[in-house]
Amino acid sequence: MLTPQSAGQTYEEVRLSWDEGFFLRSISMKSKSGDVVTIKVNSVTKVASLPVSLFSYKAPPGSRTVDNPLNQRN
Repeated sequence: MLTPQSAGQTYEEVRLSWDEGFFLRSISMKSKSGDVVTIKVNSVTKVASLPVSLFSYKAPPGSRTVDNPLNQRN
C-alpha cells in the first residue's frame, strides 16, 4: 500500500497486487471520499528477458521499506 505524504493529493491510498509469478494483477486507488477505482490486468505476455540488475531497488535516504508480515492479499 502506498500512502501520499501531502494532504492535497487526490487519493489517500493506492494498493498494487501481484500474482505468484510477480506479474502486476491490479491497482486499487481509494479517494478521500472513500470511492475506490480498481484496474485489473487480465492478460500478461512476456516478450523479452531483461537483466535482473535493471530492477535493483535502493531506497532513498530517509525512506522506509515495509514488508508484508501478515501476507495480506486482495
